Amino acid sequence: MTAIESEQLEHASEPQAKTAAEPETQDKVLPFLDHLEELRWVLIKSFIVLLVSTVICVGFAGRIMDVFTHPLTKMAEQLSGPAGKVSANLLRSLKPSEAFMASMKAAVVAGIVISSPIIFYYVWGFVAPGLIRKERRAVVPIFVTGVGFFFLGVVLCYTVVLQVCLAFLWNYSIRMSALPAWSLESYMSFVLTLLIAFGLAFELPVVVALLARCGLVHSRSLAKKRIYAIFIIFIVSAILTPPDIMSQILLGLPMIGLYEISILAARLIEKKS
Repeated sequence: MTAIESEQLEHASEPQAKTAAEPETQDKVLPFLDHLEELRWVLIKSFIVLLVSTVICVGFAGRIMDVFTHPLTKMAEQLSGPAGKVSANLLRSLKPSEAFMASMKAAVVAGIVISSPIIFYYVWGFVAPGLIRKERRAVVPIFVTGVGFFFLGVVLCYTVVLQVCLAFLWNYSIRMSALPAWSLESYMSFVLTLLIAFGLAFELPVVVALLARCGLVHSRSLAKKRIYAIFIIFIVSAILTPPDIMSQILLGLPMIGLYEISILAARLIEKKS
């Protein structure tokens, strides 16, 4: 009877062991599913914020287009006196839907800019819990500096570079006995490409500083390879900018200065470490 009772006790304990093991497997699976669910809500909320911002900007599409065409207006005023409305005198709508599509593109870009702080807040709320305190302290300054340098490049391009490039292309067309008659679509593509290119180019010091902090690059090696870097910079400028030599030069020269700033940033980080 004792042996039978012991066997019954063993059989009775087996289901309990299985049920005790089940919560362990659930504990391993549930956090991952929770992260996916949280990521899904971050994407949904980010999309809603972007959609609402874009819809609001559509109502101000005319004023947003004035912002994008302001460099062309200023350039025209400097070349030939007051130019009046740019959309009526300098830019052409070559297709029935071109003006509408150009204004929608401008509204989408403005919506992205307006909603980006809220979207970054959602993304940071998703990423931050997985970082330790040291990592948070390291990520926040790099992120803020990166955003600042991006907008610095955009502002420099908008206030200075665009007018120089437009004046060069305008005068060159006249020298080639061609009447400048730019379309809205081509102008918007040119402006957006140049703005984004300058914003990305100004991220060079931030990227180099991050690599130096990780120990992947050294200031002395960056200084020794300066000539190769200048060659690569002008190749990258030719890829990022529209196909005209003036915009490539105007992007390449600041990037050379940014490369020198990157060397100094890497040197400071090496001294601190």
